[in-house]
Amino acid sequence: MSQGCESLSFDLQPGCQSLINNAIVVNQFTSLGRVVPFGVSDVESSFKVNSKGCDGRFPAAAYERGKFDQGDAVARIYPMSTFLHEDQPILLMKVDTEGNENYVLRGVDNYFSRRLVRHAIVETTPGHGFWSNINVTQEQVAKTFSEIAGYGYTMVSLHDYSVHTSADSVYKYILNAPFLQSDMWFTTDDVDNSVLEEIKK
Repeated sequence: MSQGCESLSFDLQPGCQSLINNAIVVNQFTSLGRVVPFGVSDVESSFKVNSKGCDGRFPAAAYERGKFDQGDAVARIYPMSTFLHEDQPILLMKVDTEGNENYVLRGVDNYFSRRLVRHAIVETTPGHGFWSNINVTQEQVAKTFSEIAGYGYTMVSLHDYSVHTSADSVYKYILNAPFLQSDMWFTTDDVDNSVLEEIKK
């Protein structure tokens, strides 16, 4: 995710950390990336997670089982500045956190506000009850997304390829999202029709 050679991946689930690290080693990518066994958020905190398995649905699966915060491993979350130099440019950031995107983006706000992030692909999940499960409102997410746009970012919805260049447009789109789950692309680059056509292909 950084502009140098190394990419950073963050995963709270011990099972996933093992799988990803093994894949990195087996494919001889150890000089290109590593997994950080922590999460990114706007505050420093910790909570319990299940130490086994990697079904890609944490924390939603834990809520469904009614056993959230009852795991046997401790997950820790920190602002991004804990892991990267405060002036580190980020070429590409991919956020896929099953409903926790608002917290992650808040934890990276200092990088967005100084336009150090060039591209960010953010899985956005207004459906499935993910946000309500962690006491986040659609208005809060819309506000966070609109603040990023206010720093000079263009947001492209990869759901319908609509382009949003103002904070107000981004806020309204996320507040009235026409999808249950889709990716949003934030970029400092100019987005024209040729770029959109290439994306659609």
